[in-house]
Amino acid sequence: GEGPAADARRGFAMANSLETAGRHSEALLVYRRIGSLSPQFADEAGLGAARCLLAMDRPAPALAALEPLGVPAANCLEREKLALAGQALLLQRKYKTAESALSRALNGAGEECSGLPWEAAAYANFGKALLENDKTGEASRAYGTAARLYAVAGRMDKAATCRDLQATIDEWLAERYRRGY
Repeated sequence: GEGPAADARRGFAMANSLETAGRHSEALLVYRRIGSLSPQFADEAGLGAARCLLAMDRPAPALAALEPLGVPAANCLEREKLALAGQALLLQRKYKTAESALSRALNGAGEECSGLPWEAAAYANFGKALLENDKTGEASRAYGTAARLYAVAGRMDKAATCRDLQATIDEWLAERYRRGY
């Protein structure tokens, strides 16, 4: 028979195409329906729902959709959940908590998680959190990593933005060094 797994596969395909088309509120409804089908689909459906809610500038419900957040992050899905949580926390201006979530998402991610689509954005968000928390040198490195990952993914616009941010930070740091403070 068909069963919930086949329903979920069809649902994910539909939700992904709606999300890609920018139809976030419709995709959100599909992700929520998939999440209610079976506990085995809840995490992945929650991720999709959170992405849509973030695109709709709704960080609080996005964070709720990501619960529970695994500590430590046991796998790539848990890491992606932490990365999205970090993005939501940035939108709420909770910079210290955002930095912590993003650090856990990115540190020790291992080869199996590297190159995933969320990784470049997570490094860019990590750079923003570090900058807000006055960790300027680390922010520069995070933006540099984000630029490299975006370039590999063919997102040259985002790569250029991250490189520009890195260059601006580096110029500022060099100026502070020259002035001796």
